[in-house]
Amino acid sequence: MNKEGLKNRELGGIEDIIVFLSEITGLPVTSRSVFAELLELEGGTRSEAPFSLNLVLGTGDNKYEINVRIIFTDKWTGGEWLPTTSWDVSYDGKEIYRMGGMVCCSHSFGKNELGDKVQIMSYLFKEARFIFGGIDTEAAFMDYENYTLKSLKNEDDYFRNIYLVLMTHMKWRGLSLPPILARRPDIREAMSAGKIEVLERIIGGISLFDMPGYDQRCQTHMLREIEVIREQARWEKNRRNPMVPLIESFPNIDITIIERGKSVFPPVNILVVENNLNNFGLFTDRIVVALDKDGRYAGSALIKEFNLPSCMTFCETGKIDLVIFDWTSPSYEEALMVRGSRNPFFDMFHGNSQGVVTFGEDGHEQITIPDGRVFDNDALREEAKGIDIRSRWMNMIADACGNAGVAVPAYFIVRGEFELSQINAIICQKLGRPISG
Repeated sequence: MNKEGLKNRELGGIEDIIVFLSEITGLPVTSRSVFAELLELEGGTRSEAPFSLNLVLGTGDNKYEINVRIIFTDKWTGGEWLPTTSWDVSYDGKEIYRMGGMVCCSHSFGKNELGDKVQIMSYLFKEARFIFGGIDTEAAFMDYENYTLKSLKNEDDYFRNIYLVLMTHMKWRGLSLPPILARRPDIREAMSAGKIEVLERIIGGISLFDMPGYDQRCQTHMLREIEVIREQARWEKNRRNPMVPLIESFPNIDITIIERGKSVFPPVNILVVENNLNNFGLFTDRIVVALDKDGRYAGSALIKEFNLPSCMTFCETGKIDLVIFDWTSPSYEEALMVRGSRNPFFDMFHGNSQGVVTFGEDGHEQITIPDGRVFDNDALREEAKGIDIRSRWMNMIADACGNAGVAVPAYFIVRGEFELSQINAIICQKLGRPISG
């Protein structure tokens, strides 16, 4: 194995990304070095030096150079090694974009883990794929038609990646760009509904009438986007197919299968909506214990989630039988997310915020919300109880199910320890099954 990089079989999706960038720029790959430092991990760590990826596309005065650096350090965390990522893109020897050191606090490593080649390689390649970006069915993540190099450094920096830097720079150079196909209403409708045959007819028309008007570079981009759109449409179709298990529709969901006991009842899918993120998973664990003790739910699945859009997506498949919400440790501050009328004076002083924390004359914390009202902690709790945010969540889930034409699952909001202690009986009741058997 030479030091110019790892063998293709170890490159994961990086090799395809390199080929993709070459195709959309119309420039050959003239040099690359992909995390060559991985070769020296065995027998010790090189955590003091950054892992680096270098890619050069083109030659002479038509050349892009891309550099990615990921360095691990425990300088501020004492034994907990955090990765810091930076990258830059140059054209014709002049830097056109730089993203400074970004510390990732959501992923840390122990010192021994830094010598684990498989684990480090997996992280580096995952991070690199995120940095490079690429085609997405959500047009906002590839909106080179509206973004510029300047906007990617300011108001659109949330979407910044190397792919968008290259596309916006080619636009600035005056090169033709392909249309964003995922923006077309007919494509979006067919794709979102999983209507494969309708989508193929549209694609056929694009291939016959539209694509020949673009150069090879743009045509390649369009073909790549078409494959991503097809994949999304297939996923949408399978998501709605009752014969396709939920785990196949959502391979990355956090799912627990009940293994103890006997399968007295047909297996069910129970969506467990966590609320206490400081002890994430504890609520689900309690329900697993209850169903294990019941002994009749072997084969049933518990899906652990905390995000409302994800809950809506799962339920509109028609494959969720019951939703259980945790409200044993209420997050009353969620009441601030329910927006009513806005006081213009609030917006004048505080902008488009959800609330402002201040301290009253007695030194106690108080919150001012956009309509001008002021709450102390007790008043905020009462406001939250009146709003009953989890019931509102369920109303939105029911609307999503109605729009998808599927039955709304049963649900229950666990508000206290007594209800949690009786959760197996509550589950049986909600599913229309005998409490004991």
